[in-house]
Amino acid sequence: MIEYFASHLWQIWAILAVICLILELTAGDFFIICFSIGAVFACLTDALGGGIVLQLIVFAIFTLGSLFFVRPFACRFLHKGESNRVSNADALLGRKGRVVETVKADSYGRVQIDGD
Repeated sequence: MIEYFASHLWQIWAILAVICLILELTAGDFFIICFSIGAVFACLTDALGGGIVLQLIVFAIFTLGSLFFVRPFACRFLHKGESNRVSNADALLGRKGRVVETVKADSYGRVQIDGD
C-alpha cells in the first residue's frame, strides 16, 4: 500500500492542489490558495523525479513564499479602491438633519438628511 502511494505521489499532490483551490473558492481570502501553489510545485518536483523529502521542502518553500509574497499582492489587488466605508445607520452618525415631524419621547418622528 505504501509503495502504491509512493509511486503515485504526484496524483496526491495534484488532488491536494485541487482541493485547496475548491476550498479557496469558499473562503476567498487568498490563504488556502498558497497551499495549492505549494502542492502544484511539489507535484512538478515528483514528476521530475525528486524524492519525498525534496517534495516536502519544495512544498514548504513555495507555500511560505506565496504566503509572504503572492498573498499580500493579491489582497491589495482585490481590495483596491476600497476604503473604510460605512453604510446604513453608521453612515448617518454625526450628520446634520432637518426635523420634518417632531420626534417625541414615546413615539417616532421624521428627520431629513440630504433631502431624503
